[in-house]
Order: sequence, then C-alpha cells, then structure tokens
Amino acid sequence: DCKLRMRKNPLRVMDCKIAGCKALLDSASSILIDSLDEESKKRFTKVLEHLDEMKVEYELDPTLVRGLDYYTHTLFEVVLKGSDLAICGGGRYDNLIKQLGGPITPAIGFAGGVERTIEALKTQEAIVPDPVKAELFIVQLGERAKSKAADLFEKFDTANFRVASSMGRGNIQSQLSEANKLNCPLVIIIGDQEVHDKNVIVRDMKDRSQETVIDRDVIKIVSRKLEEKGMRIS
Repeated sequence: DCKLRMRKNPLRVMDCKIAGCKALLDSASSILIDSLDEESKKRFTKVLEHLDEMKVEYELDPTLVRGLDYYTHTLFEVVLKGSDLAICGGGRYDNLIKQLGGPITPAIGFAGGVERTIEALKTQEAIVPDPVKAELFIVQLGERAKSKAADLFEKFDTANFRVASSMGRGNIQSQLSEANKLNCPLVIIIGDQEVHDKNVIVRDMKDRSQETVIDRDVIKIVSRKLEEKGMRIS
C-alpha cells in the first residue's frame, strides 16, 4: 500500500499507521524539515514566533498530514492536554477558492469533531459562556504592531474582556469596518509609532474621539471608558 502511495502521492506515506513505516518516518523527521525551501522555512519560523508570543503550547510533528490534498504550508491539529485525542485539525490553503471557481484567496480553516469537543468540555468541567458582542477591537498596522496586538489581545482576554481582532488584515479601514460590524464601542489602534513609543491609541467608535494611552495604563483606561458607557461585561 505504501509503495503505491509513493508512486501516486508520496506525502500520503506519512499517514501510514503500520508500525514499521511509522518508525521509519520518525527517524527521517529532521530530514523533512531540512528539505523545506527558504521561503517555506521563513514562513514556518514566523508562525512559530507568533505562537511563542501568544504563549500557545505546541509540538512539532514533521510527519503530520491531513486527508485532503489542497493544503499549502502549515498544517495543525488541536490535541486535548494529557491525551492523544485530536479535537480539531486544519491548515492553510492558498489555491482552494480558485480551484472552486473563485478569485485567488489565501485562507486558513479547520474542522472539529462535535462529539469529541463536547466530551472534552465535560472531562474538563468547562463552563461555556453565553455569546456576547465584543467590547473592544484591536487594530494593528504592520508586522511589529501585529506582535504587540497579539500580546495585548492575550492580556485583555485574560482580564475577561470580550476582545476581537483581525490579524490577517493590514488595512485600517477594513479593520475598522469589522469593528463596526461587531458593534464594538472602543477600538485600540497600534502602528509602528505606537510600538516605538510604548503606547496605543484608544478610539471611541461612537463620537470618533481618541486619545493616546501608555501601555501600562491601557487596561485600566479601557475598563473605565466601558464602565462610563455602562457596557463593561463582568
């Protein structure tokens, strides 16, 4: 079976469950990473850097493959901690939309198992919050700003704010439009200048007023503004 896969689609060999084949693949895993071209290596390194910045735990698996052949670049699976159970998986696909007759649209997606996710929630006794609109939207302009935005997103999320962002967009108007769709009362704007000056711009989406706030005070200021609007969600 693997010999046939080698002729038709060599990457599918990595999906083999036979112990002998898996042992051979494990021994060759470093070769697989070293075989990436320079562009792919740079892209993959950037993905890992963003995961590190967001403190997302991950394990590299050079032999990971998915069942569909339209993926490009990064693949991933989300595994329940302390278990080998994958509750969802997906990856990037640059050419899929075009293959379906649409415009060239690089995208990323995933599929999750409903039953597995429910079982995982029960196992961890997780409390699922009621769906609530976002209180805050973070706009980022540039790579350095994107890293700071990701870090700030994590801090607001940890502080129990309903925060949203669109890290894949680079245009300020498209991001503000997204914030409007979510009816966010406040927006934080971060550009290269704000990264350098260690501050952010906080904009009121209703009256369009805005102020510059230093990094260490941003959560306190945003919380106060939301309380004044009677919109702070505990």
